[in-house]
Amino acid sequence: MEQFQRISHDIGIMGGKACITGTRITVSVILTLISEGATIDEILTEYPCLTAEDIAEALRYAAWACWNQGRTDRTGMKILIDMSIPQKYETLLAIRGIEALHWSDVGLPNATD
Repeated sequence: MEQFQRISHDIGIMGGKACITGTRITVSVILTLISEGATIDEILTEYPCLTAEDIAEALRYAAWACWNQGRTDRTGMKILIDMSIPQKYETLLAIRGIEALHWSDVGLPNATD
């Protein structure tokens, strides 16, 4: 995984969302401000605890996250698909490289749970 020195994830801070390290400012806040037309100088004025390097790293992180969406290492991870979900989703997940089993393949059809 790419290393981002200025980005952190802590479940106790903003629910584990990507934040600028040492702050509660999420990458998504920075992206939203930029998408709404804010300049880097305006963001730095609004959030004096940030630096231009923080904003640049937030943009690099967002680009990395978009590029790697769905490319995470799923070694050993399997998804159990509930009986209420059609079995065809097992195949659809497999096409995306996600190992899944439908409940009907492993569970008892007359189970009371």
